[in-house]
Amino acid sequence: DIYESDDYIWVHDYHLMQLPRELRSRRERCRIAWFLHTPWPSSEVYRILPVRKALLEGLLCADLLGFQTYDYARHFLSSCSRVLEVDSTPRGVEYDNHFTAVGVFPIGIDPEFISGLLNKANVQDRIRELQETFAGRKLILGVDRVDYIKGMPHKLLGLELFLTQHPEWREKVTLIQVGVPSRTSVEEYQALANHVNELVGRINGNFGTLEASPIHYINQSISQEELVAIYNVADACLVTSVRDGMNLVSHEYVAAQTNVPGVTQKDGPGVLILSEFAGSAQCLSGALRVNPWNTQELANTIASALSLSPREKELRHQKLTRYVKLHTASYWARSLLSDFVEICQTKPHKTGLPLLQKDDVLEAYRSAKKRLIISDYDGTLTTLQSLPQLATPSHTITSILDVIARDPKNTLLIISGRERRFMDTWLGRLRVGLAAEHGSYYRLPWDVDWQTLCSDVDVTWKKVVRPIMEYFEERTPGTYIEDKDSSLTWHYRDADPHFGSWQAKDMQMHMEDVLTNLPLEILQGNKVLEVRHRNANKSTVLEAVLTRLVSIGNETNGAGVPQPPTAGGAEAGEASAPRTIAEDEELVRNLAKKSQSDGQLHAGADDGKPAFDMPLAFEQVDFVFCVGDDRSDEDMFYYLKSLYTEAQEAHAEHLYSDVDKAPETPRTSESGTSLEPLTASPQPAVGVGSGLGLGLGLGLPSEMNLAAMD
Repeated sequence: DIYESDDYIWVHDYHLMQLPRELRSRRERCRIAWFLHTPWPSSEVYRILPVRKALLEGLLCADLLGFQTYDYARHFLSSCSRVLEVDSTPRGVEYDNHFTAVGVFPIGIDPEFISGLLNKANVQDRIRELQETFAGRKLILGVDRVDYIKGMPHKLLGLELFLTQHPEWREKVTLIQVGVPSRTSVEEYQALANHVNELVGRINGNFGTLEASPIHYINQSISQEELVAIYNVADACLVTSVRDGMNLVSHEYVAAQTNVPGVTQKDGPGVLILSEFAGSAQCLSGALRVNPWNTQELANTIASALSLSPREKELRHQKLTRYVKLHTASYWARSLLSDFVEICQTKPHKTGLPLLQKDDVLEAYRSAKKRLIISDYDGTLTTLQSLPQLATPSHTITSILDVIARDPKNTLLIISGRERRFMDTWLGRLRVGLAAEHGSYYRLPWDVDWQTLCSDVDVTWKKVVRPIMEYFEERTPGTYIEDKDSSLTWHYRDADPHFGSWQAKDMQMHMEDVLTNLPLEILQGNKVLEVRHRNANKSTVLEAVLTRLVSIGNETNGAGVPQPPTAGGAEAGEASAPRTIAEDEELVRNLAKKSQSDGQLHAGADDGKPAFDMPLAFEQVDFVFCVGDDRSDEDMFYYLKSLYTEAQEAHAEHLYSDVDKAPETPRTSESGTSLEPLTASPQPAVGVGSGLGLGLGLGLPSEMNLAAMD
């Protein structure tokens, strides 16, 4: 109720991971950022969660996701790749037609607040008291919640080993450990607190004297003034978190290590000993980093910290101070909000290809006189499968395709990477055009035999390529090789996403060196790498099909290809017609002969140009609907777009001549192609302009059934 259209919503922490989805469902165009204050686990750990997919989908409804460190952002992107099977970049993730940016925004503190406390008289008095109390001893400070991730037992064990191996320090060092109680009603935390108490008692019992104990354990919260005073007098701060989002204790310690008026100064600033598993370890490079799980390393680092020269302590402190004073809490908030605003202002609400509008598609479809409908197969008409043989079309899909194909105004073409045998088995009975192996072979509904686009059918190159694929197959679990008639495909859908992608890139590099002088190309598809003939692609087969359609249209005086009768059969007095065009063998032979002799890709052109200029093709076809789902489909998208652009230019030239009172005789280009308008009264375009419905979608909309039109 309080949301305004120009508001920005900033959501905090893992408790509200589903909130971006809820907000997006109520306000589609609201601006949402989410920030995680804790670590994001590695993808191997994250995958354990039963609701792993729902949590990620909820977050990916936000415009910006912020993390404390690059490691956490990297783990998130890896989780998206493994759980949602989407490609990600360091900039973010595109999912469900929405791009979510990912950024790293390390949080900071307010150093001025620390300085203000140090300037208070009562704090300065407390600093002097502490210096008198612990005169002659080195002070090590630890400030933690009594929590598993803070590593308090690791710290105590490291100190115990240090005192054992360095008896000279037993009466010269004291650890002041502040342990703030946390979740005291939880049994596991009670057990942790008891374990810490036992360790403190054991160490003090073994190394303490009547005059002093090596550990002063404060199991309660203390005031800000008391804490800052201890920060200032401590010679070292020991942070041993086993996992921590940032750990601002380290920042506060650095900010408090400054000269205080009227207080005796130490021999140089204090030393920060920082666990490499704390988020701040990636920011505070002047600290001594340590692995808290390595007790010996921890003991050695404590000894080193207490023995550093004043010069080295000063150099380390200067580096730490520069970072803490620059990357404050205000800087963190400004950085995130600045990126948030910029992302929302510069990126469109929807990314990727624009969605086709259903009403526009239906209007263009109904008004068209001759339609060409082109569809990919895998991922478009069927869901992707790890075993391609299982991705067979459902009865519903084949029924819809049959209804669309039987419409006399429609020519339906299905272009697939599958082999001819598969296409014949599952789609061969339909009145549809088929293209196999991404266009290496094609067959229009009235063709008897498959046609090939590649004059060179020599596949001896497989003897070179297959050993390379087998090498990577043996070394990449979950992959296999598919040997087709004219191509070889390496599938890595079931491999580890990162390793499979890495191996595919490595394989491509090897093959590019080997195949340089061969008429082949390497195609990276959706979890596949395919080697095929250079001319075998979806744009080339589409060009061949359009050329043949124009050729057939000319041969039949523009009447188009003969169509089967409607379901009612022939009218009285007429000869009974075959049910499908392919069943009329004589007609099939004649059409095949004419189309194959006159409609070849370069027939009738001495200079290698197509026999028919493409704008002429669209005098025959006034509606094109093209749909696919991955990179292998981009060839035909670009090709159709180029045809549309060419058609628009020809149409614009005709309209220009109309305004100038040009002669009524049709104008022609230098090649003799008519430059008449595409349609007498151009229809509203679907996606790109008038006269041509060109849909470059990512799957047929479920609610848009072209079989139910007309």
